[in-house]
Parts: sequence; C-alpha cells; structure tokens
Amino acid sequence: MRTVSDIQDTLRTFADRHEQLKTFYTNSLEEMDINKMDIVLFPFLYAQCEGAEIAEGYTDFTYRIIVADIVVEQQLPNLDDVFTETLLIMQDLFASLYNTDASTVPEQYGMDLPVQCSPFSSSYDNLLTGWDASIFIRVPNALELCNAPV
Repeated sequence: MRTVSDIQDTLRTFADRHEQLKTFYTNSLEEMDINKMDIVLFPFLYAQCEGAEIAEGYTDFTYRIIVADIVVEQQLPNLDDVFTETLLIMQDLFASLYNTDASTVPEQYGMDLPVQCSPFSSSYDNLLTGWDASIFIRVPNALELCNAPV
C-alpha cells in the first residue's frame, strides 16, 4: 500500500528534479512566512493531503497543490508571464502523475483529469502569484485483513 508519506516523497522528488522549482513545502501554508523567505526559494511547489477515500482495491488521496512565485514591483507589468510559467510547472506535475513518469512517479499511481486550477495573487510585502488546484491521486489498496496488525 502507498501512504501519504510515499506520495509526499514522490512530490518532493518531482520538485527536486524540476529545473524551475526551487523549494517543496508541505503541511500548513500558515507556517510559511513568505516575508522572511529568500527570493532564491521561488518558485515553489506546495502539496498537502486534505483527505482520502478508501474503496475496494484503491485509495483516492485528495491533495491541494500550489505552484507559486514571488513578484517584485519591477515585474508587475509582467504578471502574465508569472501566471504562464507557474501554470506550465503545474502542467508538468500533472503530466508526470497522469502518465506515471517512471523517473519520478511509481507506475501504480493514477490521477484523474480534468483538473480545475485557479490563479491567485496574494499581497505580502511582495506579490505571491501562481496557481492552486485540488487533485486526486489514486493508489492501490488491497484492503486485506492478513496485513492488519490484529
């Protein structure tokens, strides 16, 4: 069975190998202090498990995915470029999960399409800009009692 930790490791590996992503975050967004983050840590991938549905033969994990970059005042006229670049990174992740790219994603993983992505721009001292999406990652689950520690 694949666990939340396994999926987090897969997403971290994707972020580590992606040439544009600089950082991977998980857990609470509130724990991230955007104002204190060094500019070299952007763009980043954020992934957090928000639930799971256990069915016969598989488990669907719901993940919140964010790809974001920091925008400094001089870049404001190029905000569309930041939206474009972060969406392309999001598409790279989805392609990797959907096509189970063997270099980063176990072939047992599955992902449903389409995925609804929402753009955002949040005001901090700088502008955090990117995309937010919820996805379902399906992993096999035998649901066998012989593996239960009882």
